[in-house]
Amino acid sequence: MSGERLSDRLSVSRSAVWKHMVRLKKEGYEIRTAPRKGYLLTGIPDSLLVREISEGLGGTLFEGAKIIIHRETASTNRSARDLALRGYPEGTIVLAERQDEGKGRKGRIWLSPEGKGIYLSLILRPPVTPGELPRMAVLTAVAAAEALEEDLSTPSVTIKWPNDLLLDGRKIGGILLESHAELDLVDFLVVGLGINISMTDGDFPPELHGRATSLLLSTGRTCPRLPVIRTFLSLFDRYYRQVLSGDFTAVRDRWTAFAGISGKRITVGSAGRPVTGVALGLDDSGILVLRQDSGESRRVYSGDLISVSSGKDTP
Repeated sequence: MSGERLSDRLSVSRSAVWKHMVRLKKEGYEIRTAPRKGYLLTGIPDSLLVREISEGLGGTLFEGAKIIIHRETASTNRSARDLALRGYPEGTIVLAERQDEGKGRKGRIWLSPEGKGIYLSLILRPPVTPGELPRMAVLTAVAAAEALEEDLSTPSVTIKWPNDLLLDGRKIGGILLESHAELDLVDFLVVGLGINISMTDGDFPPELHGRATSLLLSTGRTCPRLPVIRTFLSLFDRYYRQVLSGDFTAVRDRWTAFAGISGKRITVGSAGRPVTGVALGLDDSGILVLRQDSGESRRVYSGDLISVSSGKDTP
């Protein structure tokens, strides 16, 4: 686009247009210039920029939302929780280029090297009871899996109950929900998402080699973070509205397809002894239900999926 046209469209001087181009280049935008032709945008930086994240989110929960971006923070979930306690509204987004104390389930650490992953937390204030919160975990997992699948253009993403995202059988992402609630009503919910984007084998400790992966390791190509973030937020908005309107079935069906455990014999490690049975899927509350050998159905609220049999058993 010519400098003259930009000047007319923006009602600024040609000199002001040039100064803005210089600033954009310093921010990492790739802009080519040519005499008598003008400016050509050829590349967008992979930096976390508010205007790039908010692009395309009009009409969603996140339109005009407060977006907080940390160059470095202990944990985006912790930061979001502090903001929620201070009254920040639903839809607030917290992101970081790096986390020093990234949080996983059960006090585990989420590796968060600078610029190599998506470290994101959302503040929600859903009008639900604590018993309905498992639905929020289900819709988050589905939105994240679909966002990855859209970027990869291949159906190789799976959800490992309760909160892991796998690519080709290796962990690429995780979800952590933390709530602040009274007995019968949720005050706020922090939804945390971590996705490995450009991590290499050297970024993982030896014990995770072969068990963890990133988009770069699995695809062999550089994958920008911004499109994945925007797609996730858009999908999250869609499923969040569906669930709050009372339509959990569609989200549950997508989760079932991604998880692939319905009808299979699985073992789940929980606080007590491991529980084994045939997975019947999720109930209306988003809780995993197993049929044990005794024929009794058992709801499993939390734990770790230890094994899945290769054979199937019809529920």
